[in-house]
Amino acid sequence: MKTLSYIKGNLLRLTWICVLLLSTAFAQAQMKGVQGLVVDETNQPLPGATVYTADKKSVSITDVDGLFKLDNVTPGDTLVVSYVSYKTFKQVIKKSDNFFRVTLLPDEAMLDEVVIVGYGQQKKASVVGAIAQVSTKELSQSPVSNVSNALAGRLPGMITVQRSGE
Repeated sequence: MKTLSYIKGNLLRLTWICVLLLSTAFAQAQMKGVQGLVVDETNQPLPGATVYTADKKSVSITDVDGLFKLDNVTPGDTLVVSYVSYKTFKQVIKKSDNFFRVTLLPDEAMLDEVVIVGYGQQKKASVVGAIAQVSTKELSQSPVSNVSNALAGRLPGMITVQRSGE
């Protein structure tokens, strides 16, 4: 009698373990990876564009060829692609979607509101310090070999130091 109840108990435990293992396998089967290419309106790749899902559980940045890969994406998630001075792209991911070709359109109005600071960007309204600008026309007229020499003397408060003998 004891052996029969012992066998039933072990069989019940084994059944529960199998159910738990199979349920995690089915949950992982619903997640997938998506890949894509981000280009501008002239079909040039956009390196450094931020690609993420709306809940930000999966985030990526495009490489030099404009390619990206997101893992752990489920159907129904919203794919978001953003890049400085371009309109943000959003699309809901379907079960059949594996590759996205995203064309970002320019947004000149946003370019006047964004300031590149260090390794990121901020809205002009939230920057506390002074902001100085140099036009690309002004820089291209300088006969210098690097950008720091071109900026020297053109921005108030900026100090450039040349460490080599060049």
